Amino acid sequence: MVLEVAVGRMGQSARMARADIAIFTNIAPAHLNETTTPRDIATTKSAIFQGMAPGGVAILNRDMQEWDVVHAAARKHGLKIVHYGTTGHCEYRLLDYDAQHRRVHASIGGRAVTYAFKAAGKHMALNSLATLAAIAALGHPLEPALQQLADFVPLPGRGEEHRLTVGGCTFDLIDDAYNANPASMAAAFANLGSRAGQGRRIAVLGEMAELGAEARRFHTELAPLIEANGIDRVHVFGALYEDFWTSLPNARKGCHAASLAEIKQVFLADLRDGDMVLMKGSNSTRLHTLVADMKDSCRN
Repeated sequence: MVLEVAVGRMGQSARMARADIAIFTNIAPAHLNETTTPRDIATTKSAIFQGMAPGGVAILNRDMQEWDVVHAAARKHGLKIVHYGTTGHCEYRLLDYDAQHRRVHASIGGRAVTYAFKAAGKHMALNSLATLAAIAALGHPLEPALQQLADFVPLPGRGEEHRLTVGGCTFDLIDDAYNANPASMAAAFANLGSRAGQGRRIAVLGEMAELGAEARRFHTELAPLIEANGIDRVHVFGALYEDFWTSLPNARKGCHAASLAEIKQVFLADLRDGDMVLMKGSNSTRLHTLVADMKDSCRN
């Protein structure tokens, strides 16, 4: 059984779940209030170890923010620690990700392994290594899992891809509209930027929720990532993007809308054949309803 445990009441949930294996994919600014920090989130999430018996396995992203907090907590509870990531300290190490051919090149226990992985993005390739680490920790062979990974596709709102025709324009859509934080935004931009094609790379962004007192700064700091990843056009909505918008090069500006309805109107009018479009924002922005509307229009 695989469970995703919410950060709220983590200690209580952990004692109920009594996990044998815990995976930490990342610690990022999320679920913050006016006084908490990512370090506080790391401490709260580490309470999952309270429900684990000594000798259980903690699979940790060695590259994640606040790794030291989580690592210390896992050691305190007597867990076996397995690392994955991009550094030489990792038992499951990502050596390279071929975005064009969707192939992962990794070192697993010092052995070079290459496998197909249908889901797009370096962040998803890293997640696949965490999955393989869990399978090995359970005592299962990796070869059948590698075959399964070749057919894995992301879920709706979590990176699912579609080719849609709306208003006479055919374009590719990356539906990542279920949720957002600074780390997942950066990963989504890198995925969009890695796509080669004839059309433009467009990002349609809603605000990131629950970022506490520094929410505006976290939005502003996304601006350099747009140019760094070669994203051609950006449409955003929400007041938290005001400084972001000022920092963005004029050539990459689509619209800074005040509402979802406005951004829908401008975005659809701006679409061209061959565009690659990323939709991403926190669930509370309801950007996912725009995705649903476009998918429904293609069915009718």
